[in-house]
Amino acid sequence: MKNILFLSMLVACFFLPNNLSAQNDADALRLSNIQFGSTARSISLAGAMGALGADFSTFSKNPAGIGIYRKSEFTFSPLITSRTAKSDYLGNSNEGTQTPFGIGNAGLVYAAPLQGGSLWKSINYGFGYNRLKTFKQEFGGDGANKTSSLLDGWIANANSGFGTLPDNLSNFPDDAFLGYNTFLIDPIPPDSLNYFSAIPNGGIQQEFNIESKGSFGEIVFGAGANYNNNLFIGLNFSFPTFNYTKETRWQETDVADTVNGPLSVYNFKAFTYNQLIESSGSGFNTKFGLIYRINDYVRLGAHIHSPSWYEISDEAFNNLTSVFDSSVTFSEESVRLFDYTVRTPYKAGGSAAFLFNGQGLISIDYEFVDYTSMKLKSDYYSFTNENNTIEERYEAAHNIKA
Repeated sequence: MKNILFLSMLVACFFLPNNLSAQNDADALRLSNIQFGSTARSISLAGAMGALGADFSTFSKNPAGIGIYRKSEFTFSPLITSRTAKSDYLGNSNEGTQTPFGIGNAGLVYAAPLQGGSLWKSINYGFGYNRLKTFKQEFGGDGANKTSSLLDGWIANANSGFGTLPDNLSNFPDDAFLGYNTFLIDPIPPDSLNYFSAIPNGGIQQEFNIESKGSFGEIVFGAGANYNNNLFIGLNFSFPTFNYTKETRWQETDVADTVNGPLSVYNFKAFTYNQLIESSGSGFNTKFGLIYRINDYVRLGAHIHSPSWYEISDEAFNNLTSVFDSSVTFSEESVRLFDYTVRTPYKAGGSAAFLFNGQGLISIDYEFVDYTSMKLKSDYYSFTNENNTIEERYEAAHNIKA
C-alpha cells in the first residue's frame, strides 16, 4: 500500500507546534478515517469488499460477509505499508519515505452448518483483530522566513482582549509562558499586559521535522447467518483502540545576525522548540449488514455502522530553549495531561459485485459519512469552539471504492 502526502506551506504550518498542544477537530478526523484493507485480498480490491464477504476484513466493513464462509478459518496477515511525504516550505522541497511493518489482522471464524433441512443454512461466528490505520509518517522542511515567526501566535494570544498577566500565560495551549520564561516574549514595559517578540519582524531561518507513529485497530466479535444461500445477514460488536505519538522539532535561527529586539535585554540568536504528544484511547461501536445474492453473477450489499465513542488520554511534553548573544541560554519545560471523549460519525453504504464465472470480478462500494456529526467532549472543557469549527469546516462525504 502506498500513500503520498503533498504539503504546501500552509498545510505544513497547520501541523506546527502552535496547534499541537490543544485537542481539536484533527483529533476527531484522525479517528473517523480508516484505510481500505487489512488482508491482501481486500487491499487488492481497494477495500471494496462490501458485497463479496468471506474475508476477515468484512468484520470491519459489512459483517454480513461472515455468513458467506462455508468452512472454519484462521487468518493472520502481516502488513507493510509505504508512505512518501513531500513538503514544500518557503520554496524548499523535501521528500521522505516510510515503510512500517505491522499486523493487518488475526482472527478465527467458526462455520456452523445447520441440519434438518432448514432454509437457514448456517450461523457462523468469529472474533479477532483488524488494523484500520497506521500512523507512521515523517516529514520536514526549512527555509528563510522574512516576515513571521512561530512566536507571533503566542504574542497574539497573550495580547488578546485586555492582555494577560504573566502568571496566566500558562492557560494558553500554545504554551506562551514557555516563551515568557525564556525571554522570547516580554511585556512592554515590564508591568504592562501587552507583549512583544524577540523576533518582531521575521528575518530568520526556520527548520522543522515532524514524526508520527502508532496504530489504530479494532477487536471484533461477530456473527453471520446464511438464509437459503441467497440472503446473508451479520452483526458485530467492535472495540477500537489506538495509540498515537507525534514528535515535533521546530528551530528558528538568526543566521545573518540581523534580528534585534528593540526592547529586549538580549539580542536573539536562536531557539529550539521540542514537543512530544502521546495519545491513546479505546471505544465501542456496532455494525450491521446484509448481502443478497441475486444469482451466481451478481451480489448486492448494504451496511450501517453506529458512531464510535472513544475515551482518550493525551500527554504533551514541551521543551523550549532560547539562545541569545554572548551564549546566554534559557530553557523551560512543561507537561500537559488531558482526558476527553470523541464521537465519530455513523456510516451507511451499499455495495455491488459482479462475478464472471471465475475469470474475474468487479466490486464497487459506496459509503456516506457525515463529518459534521463529529464531537469532542470533556468534563473540564466545553469544546464549544472546536465543535463549532467541525460544523463549519466539514461536510458530509460520499465515498466510492472500486
